[in-house]
Amino acid sequence: MFVLSLKNVTVDRAGGPVLKDVSFTVQPGTLCALVGPNGAGKTTLLKAVLGLVAYRGQIRAVGDLGYIPQALRPTEPFPLTVLELVAAGCPRRSWWWPAAFQGASLAALDQVGMAHLAQRPVGKLSGGEFQRVLLAHALIAERRILLLDEPTTGLDSTGIDDLFELLARLRGDGVTMLMVCHELSWVTRWADWVVCLNQRVIAQGKPLVALSAHNLALAYPGRPPGGYGELN
Repeated sequence: MFVLSLKNVTVDRAGGPVLKDVSFTVQPGTLCALVGPNGAGKTTLLKAVLGLVAYRGQIRAVGDLGYIPQALRPTEPFPLTVLELVAAGCPRRSWWWPAAFQGASLAALDQVGMAHLAQRPVGKLSGGEFQRVLLAHALIAERRILLLDEPTTGLDSTGIDDLFELLARLRGDGVTMLMVCHELSWVTRWADWVVCLNQRVIAQGKPLVALSAHNLALAYPGRPPGGYGELN
């Protein structure tokens, strides 16, 4: 049983392949972390799953996909409030904001712990708050498979902890997540499955298996021992 399956996925660019015969599956209700060095093809893989880049091979998704891009907090001016941004993700949305849409938007915000900031301008959010609003925007559209591209960007340690605790709660609600992440210590603590990627799949498995010293050395060639961050 899977909700996302990739089989022999290859993406070519003018300079050569970006991804080579990538195969793995993501099980329902799990957090799967995609790790690897810069330029390894992680974001390209997410785009292939979304159908935004051409690829060879097979990709199957059982359910609708939601995408949380790598994004820092927007700066002023930004024309929408938190509630308005989330409600914009409503299926069959209306800009007259009927009560049902507002209620659904507040419920999604409550799910990510942001209902109390519903009327705050988006430009006044912190980085961690903005990531939560983006999650609510995806959830209100009833996306049960979320693709997250480095959601910890710009967050401090407390913000990263808070984000992973939220993702764990969403996982408990049956949401499946494929997440690009460079924070290996947090991946070790929170992920159910890890795919270690550098154009091809170097290793995959439970965190302590996939992120062994041997596999990290293969995935991050040239990085000195101990240069991967502390793995708890």
